[in-house]
Amino acid sequence: MEFHQLVLAQTIEEAYEAVKDRGATILGGATWLRITAKHLDYAVDISDLGLSYIRETGDRIEIGATTTLRSLETDSLLASRYGGLFARTLGHIVGVQLRNLSTIGGSLAGRYGFSDVATLFLALGAQLDIYPSGLMNLEDYMAAADHGPHLIRSVSIPAHPVPAAFQTIRITHSDFPILNAAAAYTNRGWRIAVGARPGRAQLAKSAMQALGTEAKPGADLISRAAWLSAEELGFGKDIRADEEYRKTVCPVLVRRAVEEASR
Repeated sequence: MEFHQLVLAQTIEEAYEAVKDRGATILGGATWLRITAKHLDYAVDISDLGLSYIRETGDRIEIGATTTLRSLETDSLLASRYGGLFARTLGHIVGVQLRNLSTIGGSLAGRYGFSDVATLFLALGAQLDIYPSGLMNLEDYMAAADHGPHLIRSVSIPAHPVPAAFQTIRITHSDFPILNAAAAYTNRGWRIAVGARPGRAQLAKSAMQALGTEAKPGADLISRAAWLSAEELGFGKDIRADEEYRKTVCPVLVRRAVEEASR
């Protein structure tokens, strides 16, 4: 990867101005950027902005944008509230070397269809702190066509324990997912997200509505919700699987995720 000009930003305002006025590319871990970009005219490194942290703030756990996926995987605070959820979910992503570089901000800002991170955080009801506009639900961020110039400062999830589970099917352990699904039971009811369709992760709202606020739904209700998730979401074809296969697998992963989260 080549840069014509590289700036190490000292403030988030400086980084934002570079994006807005110069069309700069933000550099965090730059792992996913390497997939597409070979030459960048103007880049801004945000590693000096102090955005690498995981901390409890009121009723939320706040995660800085440059926090690595490996940090999420091994963090004791997250483990104390979510058990092995983050370790199990993130442990599939390529390898430790990549997870030591890849950041939560970049993983969400890219809105990649293959993202395990986006699917999990969508199910958990994550909220983004975006500069300069402020707070935005991840659901709205994933669905929008274009946000214009902006930077993600942090992402937050509930600090109180939320029963949740993640399921995925892959050709190999560390390959990109063919399909993934996550389910979480919050104080407002169930949240079910399905990703790698191969489009961006999306909430299965009909399935969520079917489960309602029942913390431990029965087998028939779970099966109906799983079926609804496959009916309401769109699926496509890529090198890993076709539309029919993904639609067939979807209710299986959703059922397993809800069953695990409701135990």
